[in-house]
Amino acid sequence: MKTPLAIAVLLALSAPSFAGAGDWASARLEGAMSAYHAGDYRAARRGFQRLSEHGSAIAETMLGVMYAKGRGVRENRAVAAGWFYRAASRGYGPAQIALSDAFARGSGVSRDARDAYFWALAATTGGDRSAEASGHMRVKALEKFLSADARVEIAEDVHNWRPRAQRER
Repeated sequence: MKTPLAIAVLLALSAPSFAGAGDWASARLEGAMSAYHAGDYRAARRGFQRLSEHGSAIAETMLGVMYAKGRGVRENRAVAAGWFYRAASRGYGPAQIALSDAFARGSGVSRDARDAYFWALAATTGGDRSAEASGHMRVKALEKFLSADARVEIAEDVHNWRPRAQRER
């Protein structure tokens, strides 16, 4: 069975380039992904870092994966969770799944079933089929840790939540 972070990497690889990015960002993302898969983590990190400065949720997720796994950087699950949060806040499903998993396990953040449930449920609404399927599986697994009232409250929070890009308009 693949780890959630491996799934996030696979989802990031299959995700389309981010909106309005243009050829520069697409080429940069492709180069960073190629470097990552070739094991040139230094080049990958530089590429992802630069893209993250321009708002790429995919790059932020990949930086999170790098810190979670200690690939080219010192392993730091708190920093990984921070990168996942940035991308999840943009509405990026694979990052929402990774952040849900971080909260469910207490990996780099405090263990929190409510936050894990929130991010898993948010992933089910974003339009990314793989993230939606993963989100549904996690919601089902997490619901036993929350009361029915808590689940309804979180569902309302997710319904009222908007990704950062939509909030900034």
